[in-house]
This record gives sequence, C-alpha cells and structure tokens, in this order.
Amino acid sequence: AIAYSRSNVLMTVKEMAKDRGDLLVSGIVDADYDRLDGTRHSLPIFPTDTHDVETMIFKSPALDNILWEYGDQDRLRDFQEKRGKDVRSVLLEACYPIGLLMYLSLRNNYELSFRDLDHCGFIHSSTLVVDLEKMVDCIYSQSNFAKEKKKVIMRALRQELGKRMDPWQVCRGHD
Repeated sequence: AIAYSRSNVLMTVKEMAKDRGDLLVSGIVDADYDRLDGTRHSLPIFPTDTHDVETMIFKSPALDNILWEYGDQDRLRDFQEKRGKDVRSVLLEACYPIGLLMYLSLRNNYELSFRDLDHCGFIHSSTLVVDLEKMVDCIYSQSNFAKEKKKVIMRALRQELGKRMDPWQVCRGHD
C-alpha cells in the first residue's frame, strides 16, 4: 500500500512489527539525503538506491526506452553530439545544483522554498545549463522566511559544488 510519506511508512511498519507482532511487513522509503547525512535504516525499512523512486527509474533503462519510443532520434543525436554527453548525464548535471541547494537549505536551516519551482527561469531551454545566480535568485525570491543572506547561500553552494557528491543521491526526480 502507498503510505504517502516517509513518516507514515515508518510509523506503520513499527506498529505492524512491534505492536501487532507482524514480522513479515516491510517498508520502502525514498532515501532522500540520508546517505549524504550518514543516516541508516534498520530492517525492515528499505531506502531507494538513489535519492527517490523517480531517480531510480531515471537511472534505469526506462529513460532510454522512453527516448527511443517518443524522442526524435536525429534531434537526440544532435543534442548529444553538441554536448558530448548522453541525455541522462545532461539532465543529471542540470538537476544537481537544485538538489544540492535543497540539501544545503535542509542541512543549514536556510528555510528556502522549492515549492512550485519554475525551472525555466534559470535553466537554458536548449542547452539545459543552469545559471546558478538566477537559480539562487529565483528560489530566494519565493522563500518568504529565508534565514540567511543570498550571498552567504551562494558562497555555500559554490563551495559544496566543488565537493562533487554522488549526483544520484543529490538530484531529486521531479527536478
């Protein structure tokens, strides 16, 4: 059954296992930033292999199948030749700074809002290159309760970008 949130999964599995004695129950949760933070789950909780279920699908051959079935093969080939990378790598690269900024916001309590984010405001439509300044401006401007100055956030983001964490743990599927 779908539980609609991590806390619901954890609570339900705990209740079923401990309170009702059902030892056959298990739960699957999005890993989110757990691996970056060193958070571990004990059985019978299983985190996704990547940040979330969407990125697991994105990492699998399913993306290739969708691109083959619905994509214009000539345009895909041209795009990949111009970028020198496959579509998956380019998309992952575009999502990385967004996921990293969210991770920084959660870790450092910046209180940035990523709700209803308009990616068009900071991602170039044909190259998919992210303009970091515009991204921070966009997210900061919709964050009514940001607890840090934009310059500090930008500096922290640039510093964190230099560390190059595992993009499959940083990137969020819906980005």
